[in-house]
Amino acid sequence: DDFIKFENYWLLGIEEDSWVENIENGHLYFQSLTNKPKEDLLSVMIDPSRDFEIEMKIKFERGNMEQGYGIQWGKSKNPMKQYDFFLTGNGHYSVDRYTGEFEDFVPFTPSEIVNRYAPNKLTIRKVKNSYYFFLNEKMVHTMPFQPFFGNLLGFQVAANSTILIDYIKVEYLDKVELTKSKVLIMDYKTTTETDK
Repeated sequence: DDFIKFENYWLLGIEEDSWVENIENGHLYFQSLTNKPKEDLLSVMIDPSRDFEIEMKIKFERGNMEQGYGIQWGKSKNPMKQYDFFLTGNGHYSVDRYTGEFEDFVPFTPSEIVNRYAPNKLTIRKVKNSYYFFLNEKMVHTMPFQPFFGNLLGFQVAANSTILIDYIKVEYLDKVELTKSKVLIMDYKTTTETDK
């Protein structure tokens, strides 16, 4: 989604004293108005047996510099389980899994690669049995592929913060050969008395 117009049923609108989400100037504007992070998720069917890439371009606009914002994927709601690739406004990144408690694959790590005042490109690439994580096109982590908990994909804004999302996309990296059914056509010639 490039957020040029309303296409994918993101939860746009305002919930008083909670959040604001709308499309403005080719970006999705998402703001938390409370002391809790907010998220927006869609069900996206990704075939985990194939190689794929999830990518998002996102900018921290203002707010809580210490808390994470970014991509959530492979998420289930009941019970709530998910994977996160997050940044902070003060220049950290992390990769984690939540299954009732957080397990860090990469704890919040300071990095010069994180743009503090410009958009950041987050890329999650799955090739064969491995995940590769890129921040602004530089690989920052690799690990074995982890099975999805569910089909939810989206983003989180930190508490009392605002983010702008330029785009979010999912694409397959491998080509799938379309298999055509082989149909055997046989020409049966029947003989009759007149054909002899």
